[in-house]
Amino acid sequence: MKLSEVKKKLLAALMSLENENGYKINKGKFALIKKNIDGSAGLYFTENNWIDEIQIMPAICVDVDEINLIWKKFNDHISYTYFMNLLELKDWYELGKVDRIKFKVEEHDRFKLFNEEQDLISASEHIKNLFKTYGLRYVNDFSTVNGVDKLYNSNLPEISKLHCSGIQVQSVVGLIAAKLSGNPNYNTISDIYSSIIEKHKIEDTMNIKDIEVFFKVKEYLG
Repeated sequence: MKLSEVKKKLLAALMSLENENGYKINKGKFALIKKNIDGSAGLYFTENNWIDEIQIMPAICVDVDEINLIWKKFNDHISYTYFMNLLELKDWYELGKVDRIKFKVEEHDRFKLFNEEQDLISASEHIKNLFKTYGLRYVNDFSTVNGVDKLYNSNLPEISKLHCSGIQVQSVVGLIAAKLSGNPNYNTISDIYSSIIEKHKIEDTMNIKDIEVFFKVKEYLG
């Protein structure tokens, strides 16, 4: 089965999510996306197309417009406000942690389609169940400014790195969310992120542009 056919059939199999939850299929982005008052949320898929198998990685990705509007002032290439692989999300909610070796090294973060039709049917059913049980909850729990503040800043100084592409994103988004939500611990949160970014700067372990973005955002927020 060709990748294009797999994409078409998978989205068709997930059509019920449109009717039940208001998510609209976007074939071009290989996703189901829903606009809401605070921004948008979606079930997005990335894929690997090998000779003998096709791999599908599902993720819940959320944008909060009020946060991203500030972020975009200083970065032309922002990512989602927060996101997480749908299979990892199950462990995060049930176990309170994610074993990255299990998911990244052992590849439990994806569906592998070998037997074409039967594998695709099984994957689509599994995805629907995970989305309804954990994906919708993830969106409902955190897709506001206050929710993002809670997601990124509740466990500081511990940095989870689970909900974004790295500390360079969490530091900026977490700081913006704390400011906009009126978090009473904003100054402490700002100091924690500043200390982390300064450490990366000294150790030369972060892109200089990401460092500059953080401090520009911090100055802007006042």
